[in-house]
Amino acid sequence: MLNYHFTEKLLGLEDAIVKNLQLVQNTFIIDVIMEQRIHTCPSCSFQTSKVHDYHTQLVKHTPSSGFPVLLRLKKRRHVCPVCGKRFFENVPFLPKYQRTTNALWGYILAELSHAVSMKEIAQKVQLSQATIGRIIDHVQYTCKKLPRALSIDEFRGNSGGEKFQCILTDPKAKQVIDILPTKKAEDIYQYFASFPDRKQVRFVVMDLSTFFRSIAKNCFPKAEIVADKFHALRLAIYALEQVRKEEQKKFAEKRRKYFKRSRTLLIKHKEKLHKEELEAVSQMLSLSKPLAPVSYTHLRAHETSA
Repeated sequence: MLNYHFTEKLLGLEDAIVKNLQLVQNTFIIDVIMEQRIHTCPSCSFQTSKVHDYHTQLVKHTPSSGFPVLLRLKKRRHVCPVCGKRFFENVPFLPKYQRTTNALWGYILAELSHAVSMKEIAQKVQLSQATIGRIIDHVQYTCKKLPRALSIDEFRGNSGGEKFQCILTDPKAKQVIDILPTKKAEDIYQYFASFPDRKQVRFVVMDLSTFFRSIAKNCFPKAEIVADKFHALRLAIYALEQVRKEEQKKFAEKRRKYFKRSRTLLIKHKEKLHKEELEAVSQMLSLSKPLAPVSYTHLRAHETSA
């Protein structure tokens, strides 16, 4: 019967030969050696398969059947007969200077795409959280196309010594598109200038800052600028609170305290008000004519964002 190397393929060990497998202290230990091949000398480019010696390296691999996997890799160190250069053989599944396989990196990144903490993953693969963080740092991706609707905002961070970073998201798909290391205008302009399809953006969702508004108008001339519902509602609530404070000054002490203690009812969504709360709000609005139209505007903002 032909040997198709099913074990090596199942483990994702390209060009490797599995010599032994054993379970030791709840860990699978797999003895692996690479198929002997001709290698090119990194110094003089002479091709040789001459072996100088062997080194055993312990490499962490993807978990199997709920147990961590440790590869005991027997690596050949070749010697060039021309220049005498000594070098290790090429191992396709193992990154240079690493003791974790490519498959394990892919497994960790796949786990991070779910709602799992770095601590849980580190315990599962028996790595430190710092190592998980370094693996994430090696991942690079680029946004190749901007969506029809683009959301832009800032957040406080510490990337590259900058206090603020800029985040770009697709509000319709609810996905993060990219994170820019700074929120400087020149960096953001330069980033968007690299997209030939930026004129196809039709909506830019943002806060009410003039900074992002200026960027949106210059980078996306055909896009409609939309204020996100959080900031729109915050302005409506602020206006409502200002009117309430002025109105309650006109009342006697008992009614003034009632208005203050019931202020949360005025900013609560209409659909979430109980029958008693709805009656209380109606009574408050009937006692204050200036408060009624402002409260109506706030409720309309709630309905629009819902």
